[in-house]
Amino acid sequence: MKELVRRLEKKGWIREEIEKVCVILKRAQINKSKGIRVFEHFAYWLVLAIILIGNGIISLSLVPLILVFDDFNLYITIIVAGLVFGVLFDSLLSDASLTNHHYILNMIMLPVIAAVIFVLITIITNYLGLILELNVPMHNPIMVGIIYAIAIILPHSIRRAAA
Repeated sequence: MKELVRRLEKKGWIREEIEKVCVILKRAQINKSKGIRVFEHFAYWLVLAIILIGNGIISLSLVPLILVFDDFNLYITIIVAGLVFGVLFDSLLSDASLTNHHYILNMIMLPVIAAVIFVLITIITNYLGLILELNVPMHNPIMVGIIYAIAIILPHSIRRAAA
C-alpha cells in the first residue's frame, strides 16, 4: 500500500483522494469472498511450484554444460539462468499481495531450494564425469548453488533498492 501511496503522490494526487482509494482497497480486500481468497492462494502456490519445477528443468538441462564448461563459463551461464528466473520470481512477488511473513519466507525459500537443486545436480554431474571416466572439470557444487541463489534474488533486490 505504501508503494501505491508513493506513486499516487508522485502523480499529483491530493492526500484526501489517496486516503479514499486506500480505504476502498482495504474494504475490497476484507470483503473478498472465501472462494476468491482460496483461488488467489492456490494460484500463488501453483506459480511458485512451476518456478521451482522450472528451476529443476533448467538445472537438468545444464548437465551437459556442467560437464564441459570450465568454471568461468559455467558461472556466467548460471548467472544468466538465475537472472532470468529472478525476473520471473520478481514479477510474482510484485504482483502478489503478500503478508510480511509470506514475503520473507519466499525471499528465503526460493533461493535456498534453487541453490540446493543446483548443488545436487552439480554433485551428480561431477560423479557422472568420474563414472564415465570423462576428462572434464570438476566444479564446486556449493559455489554453483550460491552463485545461482544470488542471481535469482538480484533482480528483486535491485527493483526494491530503486523503489
